[in-house]
Amino acid sequence: MNKIICLGDSITKGKVWNENERRPHITENSYPSLLKNMLNMDVENIGICDITSEMMLQHVENNDIKFEKGSAVIIEIGGNDCNPNWREIKKDPDGEHYAAIPLENFKCNLMKIIGIVRDYGAMPILSTLPPLDPERYFNLLRRIFGDGIKRWIDKNGGIFKWQERYSDVVSAIAGLQNIRLIDVRNAFLNTENYKKYMSRDGVHPNEQGYLLIAKTCCRYLGKWLLPGGLKSDILMPKA
Repeated sequence: MNKIICLGDSITKGKVWNENERRPHITENSYPSLLKNMLNMDVENIGICDITSEMMLQHVENNDIKFEKGSAVIIEIGGNDCNPNWREIKKDPDGEHYAAIPLENFKCNLMKIIGIVRDYGAMPILSTLPPLDPERYFNLLRRIFGDGIKRWIDKNGGIFKWQERYSDVVSAIAGLQNIRLIDVRNAFLNTENYKKYMSRDGVHPNEQGYLLIAKTCCRYLGKWLLPGGLKSDILMPKA
């Protein structure tokens, strides 16, 4: 393995929203940046804010994004796919509303991306999604769209479960395609309180959260790809 490419959305890019800030920003301590220092090797961050699997597929099909032969490509996607149209929900909280990219389309898009990565001679590695903090996320949404959206949220099983379906699809595809999977979601949920690793918006990790992702990636990569592995005492995420 000569290079690791981290392909994903704003979580890969490194978006953070601290409690004392009015708006989010991109941190220098994204998980790919931390991973690069931990592994002391070439790690490229191809994180694009607001991207869906459909947009990502278009980029790779058009050769806007390319992959080097022999590289490992960590694919993190789905957080924007699962977003419904909150403006429409505000207008009609009792109506039927759908995700930006329906689950079946998301699955097809991800499978095609995997195929293209393989065609380059690179190794695709999937990553599950970090869990949402539903309280923080709802507090953000209600300030913009009002309390009425809660009727639709409750009817559809809650924000946490709505997003979790996309992470579950990622895990299922990894099993079906015999692709290595980095289970970021469980790394968060297995801590004493995963919410302390989340930003103000309840969607993006904070600096501690990105460190947790980087350590989790190191643990998996050390086991799979690197001769002799990596020392567990510095890579195991702490609760």
